[in-house]
Amino acid sequence: MVEKRKKRLHGRIGYLRFALFMFMYIIYAFIFLIISVIVYALMLILLRLAGFHNINDLLNTAVLLFSIGIVLFIGMRWESSRKRYIAKAVTDTEYIRFQDYNLIHYTDIVDDQEILDFRNTGKIHLFANGSQESNYSMRGTDRKEKYVWFHVSDAPSSMEPEFNSFWFSHSGESTPRDFKVIVSFNALPRENLLIRAVDGAIMHRGDYVGPAVLEQRFEWYNQKLYLLSCLNVPFSEFFSLFVNAYQQGKGKINDRILRNKRS
Repeated sequence: MVEKRKKRLHGRIGYLRFALFMFMYIIYAFIFLIISVIVYALMLILLRLAGFHNINDLLNTAVLLFSIGIVLFIGMRWESSRKRYIAKAVTDTEYIRFQDYNLIHYTDIVDDQEILDFRNTGKIHLFANGSQESNYSMRGTDRKEKYVWFHVSDAPSSMEPEFNSFWFSHSGESTPRDFKVIVSFNALPRENLLIRAVDGAIMHRGDYVGPAVLEQRFEWYNQKLYLLSCLNVPFSEFFSLFVNAYQQGKGKINDRILRNKRS
């Protein structure tokens, strides 16, 4: 079963938050262009020092585009080297630290039969889903796997997600998902766990079938705008847009190739 998610961006709060995010990205785009223009001016100086005194429009445009490209390339390489978006295996330290924590998964897909089974057994079946496009945080063969994504709780034994992790994934969604599933971290086999640095999300490789708490009424943090969180977008996220778009593009191509092979 593949989880069909609701629209990622909807509702007044969602659109207002999105507008504030875009405001920050526009500011960073201007900063990026200013840096590019500085590089462009320096390159023109170097060309003149090298004897190119008559710079025509074609060369001028080429230098400008090269300056933009080199700044973007350096920014993307710098952001990629930080590996914030790359999922990796949970370390010994992380595994010990999360022992008393819960993991929270939000979903729209829990059918009536699953609810009945849960009431009878106390166990839930969460179906792993994903494509190489959506698994842009993975590298190598991990990208071909399917995962169930979780937020780590904000404190030991807490039933609420760490806010920054929740915000990273759901800030544009005004309408809650239908179900909140809470699973003990200890219920998941360590060899199936990965973690992503940028938001602390935990990924479980394959379906999860086991004990859980299932809630249909829960906090969705959609009563406030959270202005400071909307504006707290670091400059590095500007380059992350391009890095992630590149990785998602590669994944989309691979998904299409696999679909064509199957057909």
